[in-house]
Amino acid sequence: MVYTAVKASAKRSKMLSERQLIELTSSKDLNELVSRLRSIYPELADVKPDSRNIEEKLLELFYTELSEFIKIAPSYRELLELLKQEFEEENIAKTILEKYKKGLLNEINEEFKKIIEYEVPGVVISFIAKNRILKIIELTKKYNIYNVLKSYISLKIDEHNVLTIIRGIKNNIRKDILMKLLILEGGKIDKKILSEALKEENIDKALSILSMEEYKDNQRAIERDFEKKLISILKKMYYEDYVGLGEIIAYIEMKKIEIKNIIRIAISIEKGIIPSTIVQEFII
Repeated sequence: MVYTAVKASAKRSKMLSERQLIELTSSKDLNELVSRLRSIYPELADVKPDSRNIEEKLLELFYTELSEFIKIAPSYRELLELLKQEFEEENIAKTILEKYKKGLLNEINEEFKKIIEYEVPGVVISFIAKNRILKIIELTKKYNIYNVLKSYISLKIDEHNVLTIIRGIKNNIRKDILMKLLILEGGKIDKKILSEALKEENIDKALSILSMEEYKDNQRAIERDFEKKLISILKKMYYEDYVGLGEIIAYIEMKKIEIKNIIRIAISIEKGIIPSTIVQEFII
């Protein structure tokens, strides 16, 4: 474990700072962006400057890096692979729905079938994400690290619940089905408030109940601002459990956010969005 944590520490020191991320937004095109990233991601040198290619290469590098941690800490394989899963849930949901439409899904339980029948990817993602978070809680308790990760897990639960309520209202998902997708224990948002927000047919009213009125005109900012809060928690967790599993998880989560930001920047540059807007809308 000590060796694995030291490895995480060494990699953490090579991550992009907020200033460096902001500087990336001024790249005039994707060629310049890739050139600026080569000192930290030399593997991008041979990548065709296209946002999709950049995204695929960054995810490939992340998965390779995660595999290295699993190789030297095999007893934590299941937990570390759950951290990887978050990147994959959108594609998993799409694959499930494609199979459902073709009649290729066999032996699915009744609860999941009710969710799939809506054919809404975001709601299927919520089902998958709930099970991922609950499994993370189970494993962190098994490894006696739940208390170190408590703030991190609590924020993940709140983010999951808020996004699930918004997706559900937006797609007219039955309230009883939506309720089963929520995680009612472990988050900071009281379950009574979640239940009240869930009753609403209007997203703005639900956000008011959740004390999130500032997002009424910019729902996209909700996920971004949860990530900002997560970064703060991860930095604290990183140093509180130095040379421990908490440090490793903190590094992996911070790396995921770095990759998300680079992908956002690449897509924005490709679309011709000006640097100040990229920083305002996307950068943590």
